[in-house]
Amino acid sequence: MHRCNVSKLLTRVLELAGGLMEEFAIPSGPRKELINNHCSEFMQLINKIFNNKMIVDIIY
Repeated sequence: MHRCNVSKLLTRVLELAGGLMEEFAIPSGPRKELINNHCSEFMQLINKIFNNKMIVDIIY
Protein backbone atom coordinates (compact mmCIF):
# COMPACT_ATOMS: atom_id res chain seq x y z
CA MET A 1 0.00 0.00 0.00
CA HIS A 2 2.80 2.41 0.93
CA ARG A 3 4.56 1.93 -2.41
CA CYS A 4 1.30 2.60 -4.23
CA ASN A 5 0.89 5.95 -2.47
CA VAL A 6 4.45 6.97 -3.30
CA SER A 7 3.97 5.89 -6.90
CA LYS A 8 0.84 8.04 -7.14
CA LEU A 9 2.64 11.04 -5.66
CA LEU A 10 5.61 10.63 -7.99
CA THR A 11 3.29 10.25 -10.96
CA ARG A 12 1.54 13.49 -10.03
CA VAL A 13 4.90 15.28 -9.62
CA LEU A 14 5.88 14.20 -13.13
CA GLU A 15 2.49 15.27 -14.52
CA LEU A 16 2.95 18.70 -12.97
CA ALA A 17 6.47 19.01 -14.37
CA GLY A 18 5.20 18.06 -17.82
CA GLY A 19 2.37 20.56 -17.54
CA LEU A 20 4.84 23.29 -16.65
CA MET A 21 7.01 22.48 -19.66
CA GLU A 22 3.97 22.57 -21.93
CA GLU A 23 2.86 25.87 -20.46
CA PHE A 24 6.28 27.45 -20.99
CA ALA A 25 6.23 26.28 -24.61
CA ILE A 26 3.04 28.22 -25.44
CA PRO A 27 3.92 30.92 -28.01
CA SER A 28 1.78 33.55 -26.27
CA GLY A 29 3.63 32.91 -23.01
CA PRO A 30 2.78 31.03 -19.85
CA ARG A 31 -0.24 31.89 -17.72
CA LYS A 32 1.01 33.19 -14.40
CA GLU A 33 -1.81 31.76 -12.28
CA LEU A 34 -1.42 28.28 -13.76
CA ILE A 35 2.35 28.37 -13.25
CA ASN A 36 1.90 29.50 -9.64
CA ASN A 37 -0.65 26.75 -8.94
CA HIS A 38 1.45 24.02 -10.56
CA CYS A 39 4.64 25.12 -8.77
CA SER A 40 2.85 25.30 -5.44
CA GLU A 41 1.37 21.82 -5.76
CA PHE A 42 4.72 20.47 -7.04
CA MET A 43 6.58 21.80 -3.99
CA GLN A 44 3.91 20.54 -1.58
CA LEU A 45 4.20 17.05 -3.04
CA ILE A 46 8.00 17.10 -2.97
CA ASN A 47 7.93 18.19 0.68
CA LYS A 48 5.39 15.49 1.50
CA ILE A 49 7.51 12.80 -0.13
CA PHE A 50 10.77 13.81 1.54
CA ASN A 51 9.44 14.95 4.92
CA ASN A 52 7.72 11.61 5.38
CA LYS A 53 10.84 9.82 4.16
CA MET A 54 8.66 7.99 1.66
CA ILE A 55 11.34 7.90 -1.00
CA VAL A 56 13.85 6.31 1.41
CA ASP A 57 11.45 3.44 2.03
CA ILE A 58 11.26 2.77 -1.70
CA ILE A 59 15.02 2.93 -2.30
CA TYR A 60 15.94 0.61 0.58
